[in-house]
Amino acid sequence: MEVRIVTTTGIEQHPLSALGLDGTWRGHPPTGDDPLWVDIPVGDDGNGDLLSAMFGFHPSAIADCARRNRVPRVDAYHDHVFVVLHAPELGAGGHVHFVEIDQFVAVHYLVTIHGPVNPAVDPKVAHRETEAVLTRLTTGRLHPSSGFELSHAIVCAVIGGQEQLVESLTRQVWDLEQQVTGGHLCDPEHLLDELFRVRHGLLAIRTMSASGRDVYARMARLATVVPECAFLTTPAPATTRPVNVLLAPRRQATEQETERWRSAPVACSLTGSGMAERAATWREALEGATRTKIPGGVRLTLPTDRAAQLAALAADEHRCCPFFDFRLHLDGHLLHLEIRAPADGTGLLTELFGPPA
Repeated sequence: MEVRIVTTTGIEQHPLSALGLDGTWRGHPPTGDDPLWVDIPVGDDGNGDLLSAMFGFHPSAIADCARRNRVPRVDAYHDHVFVVLHAPELGAGGHVHFVEIDQFVAVHYLVTIHGPVNPAVDPKVAHRETEAVLTRLTTGRLHPSSGFELSHAIVCAVIGGQEQLVESLTRQVWDLEQQVTGGHLCDPEHLLDELFRVRHGLLAIRTMSASGRDVYARMARLATVVPECAFLTTPAPATTRPVNVLLAPRRQATEQETERWRSAPVACSLTGSGMAERAATWREALEGATRTKIPGGVRLTLPTDRAAQLAALAADEHRCCPFFDFRLHLDGHLLHLEIRAPADGTGLLTELFGPPA
């Protein structure tokens, strides 16, 4: 068990005895200015007794930490929330392991407990996200002022792992596509097996991310129960600067990775009827857009109320036409959708999105 105090200058390690198990803190978690982070390698009965005595956690939540939970969830209490999340780990044969991390989150503290993992998974994997956050703390790149901010950093690390898995599976899809389009298909049964494995992985990560999204949506609704969670429903302050949203997301992607569309094959995976339907959808979504020529493509300016529709449509388009580069800028009451393509794809870009003014 690791006991840490997160200060403005980094991390202070403390012995277990610093938790005051003599009864001083019994049922009364710390309320100092610097958040406390208790990281427990795995939940068991001994740790459960400590958590009950130290923080007064509910017995059912403590019991859940000692067993595998197959579904993420959040439970709200009078001064903290208990959150169950999963991080992905790609295993043999395309299997995706659900690596559990449990959190008790409050303003002044965070308790993380690493759930039981499949014996096929390296135990170090269960600590991947917390170790990443610890590194950011010790190197001065993260300065959380509450347990919620510290938990947010861990959740961001979980999301980063999900994005990396999607990136890995997408790379496999591209490789399989190149085998088919390049005429190098030798064993159809092997191809179908690989396709099944990749599809299984993508479905698993979709389920994992959707379940996590639902957990935090429910937490936002629980803001009236746990006032400290109110920040989840507070809108971000308005900004006068455009916000750049990459519709082909990467976690701290390098310039080479964000320019991958330049080397993608100029080909669409949709059939003739599918292409016609997609083109009609774009025409409807872009009705009334102002078009401006930009290097390598076109910028479309529309009202911001179409942002969600265009983002979803651009994501669908990128899956079938990876040679298109989409960038969405939110600028006050306007949004600017920039679309670029390699030189060979200029004709398709103009045909689908219209010529610039």
